[in-house]
Amino acid sequence: MFFKRQRQAGFTLIELLVAIAILAIVAVLGWRGLDSIIRSRASLTADMEQFAGMQLAFAQLQSDCAQVVSVADFPAHAPMLATEQGIWLLRSVVEDGQPERYEVISYRIGKGGLVRTESPASRDVAVIERAWAAALAGADGSAGVRLELGARQIHLRLMQDPALALEVELLLPGRTNPISKIILVGPA
Repeated sequence: MFFKRQRQAGFTLIELLVAIAILAIVAVLGWRGLDSIIRSRASLTADMEQFAGMQLAFAQLQSDCAQVVSVADFPAHAPMLATEQGIWLLRSVVEDGQPERYEVISYRIGKGGLVRTESPASRDVAVIERAWAAALAGADGSAGVRLELGARQIHLRLMQDPALALEVELLLPGRTNPISKIILVGPA
């Protein structure tokens, strides 16, 4: 009698090794893809936070520029000064039931970003003149509010044709080109 060898059901060692090798290759490719997605997401999140900070800073500056007083209302000096060190402006503050008052607003690069300071509102011209001088000297005593974290440089240019406008360029970390915006000065 012939003994017939019965084949047992299952996989051979070579078949298992090939399957494990294929699974290892797929796992490595999947891990690299997932790692790439996570890094891209982190980079996009940082860019979105930086962009949101820029939007807030430009919106605040636009609001302040819209309230700049006219030379006729405050003839002591120009109501706005823009240099490479910052922006100083005199704006009117109108609240319900209150007479018009004035504030000195300054924007400068410092404390790790774009910093906005404002003087207390006043109707007294002497108080406003002292606040203006203190703001220009950087001795206004106000802690200020950081509007955008990380801004390294600010470039400003006042334009007067056809209307008074301010061109603002901010250089941010990780960017080679500045982000710029043109803001109209005075009431629309």
